Amino acid sequence: MPYRRLPNTDVSRLNALKTAKNVSLINGNSKAISSSIVYDLGVLLPIFEQNINQYKASLEKQKENKINHTIYFQKCKLYISHFIQVLNFAIARNEFDANIRIFYGLNNFNLHYS
Repeated sequence: MPYRRLPNTDVSRLNALKTAKNVSLINGNSKAISSSIVYDLGVLLPIFEQNINQYKASLEKQKENKINHTIYFQKCKLYISHFIQVLNFAIARNEFDANIRIFYGLNNFNLHYS
């Protein structure tokens, strides 16, 4: 008995389903595939194909937005880092109490400056 591998990807699964549907339509009343399975293929195939196309479109959109996300994330990280530095400078100048770090969710460590 020959070894048959099952499809591993969605595209190969879609191709296998299309082939099964086409073979069943060409052969007519074939004993290999029942008519209820052929009917289910007719219902399932367009939905599955639409889902694959939506997934591909979503993946492309995600790739496009990743570049903008990386730029915005780096800027945000820079702004937050700068804020923390300025806050620590203000605490060092005694403009704020050191406990203000707790308000911002930062570790409250006391630095003693001379």
